[in-house]
Amino acid sequence: GLDQAIWDIKSKIINKNLSNFISKKNITNRKIGLYASGGMIFNDQSMEIISKEALKYKLMDFKGYKFRPPIPRKKLSHFDRIKNPPPIDIKKLIQDCKKIRSKVGNKFKLMLDLGCRINNLKDFYYLSDFLNELNFFFIEEPFKRDINIYKKIYNKSKTKISFGESLTNKKDFINWLKYIDILQPDSNMITISEIIGLKKLFKKSNKMVIFHNWGNPISMLSNFHLSSALDLKIIEYNVTYNPTINFFLKKKFKINKGDISISAKKGLGLNINYNFVKKYSKKI
Repeated sequence: GLDQAIWDIKSKIINKNLSNFISKKNITNRKIGLYASGGMIFNDQSMEIISKEALKYKLMDFKGYKFRPPIPRKKLSHFDRIKNPPPIDIKKLIQDCKKIRSKVGNKFKLMLDLGCRINNLKDFYYLSDFLNELNFFFIEEPFKRDINIYKKIYNKSKTKISFGESLTNKKDFINWLKYIDILQPDSNMITISEIIGLKKLFKKSNKMVIFHNWGNPISMLSNFHLSSALDLKIIEYNVTYNPTINFFLKKKFKINKGDISISAKKGLGLNINYNFVKKYSKKI
């Protein structure tokens, strides 16, 4: 947060928006494509919910859709699920993926966020093979965040593997670079300063970079600007219910035909709704 504030101030001093300040260009109509990130349901709910949501965002011209396997109602904490991943019925998941693919057609990008829930190589390869046949774009975090596991699966997975939301510094990305297909930095975890320092490495590696983007609206704006400054074509957009995205800022994000327009205003280009902040801030 402090790093984001500093970069906001620095770009305001130069009288540029953050993406132009970083890229040293003067582009007035910056925009970037969005893939919808949602698909969160419980085990006792129908996968038809996810199929309908996927079709909804396809019809809204989003560039793709990412979903998750259903979770138990007792595993509400994301951190608990990462630490103690609930098991997945792989055969059922494959059938569900088939239904979603048939709903949206073969050309629309589909992604599956496994949330570190695969616990053996056999299940992973079985799933990876089928998702490749179903033309899935990538699988995110199939296993726990242990680089030794990803070393084993990297050259054997038929579906691309994405990773990076938990990496917090340049050294982490250098270590993981060889063992993942799609890099997912997030300025909510790694500073803007370090991401800029990785620009040459990203380009030299010839790896695809798609920002993980699941934080508060200020972090999201930071990721939009960084993605645009790095000339990336697509970024994650959280479509789950989140009132802070709608009310934390005075103006909502401008989304048109699956693209987000990046403000040409100085800095991050945001105006915080302090009435909302004051109402929901804890009294100290």
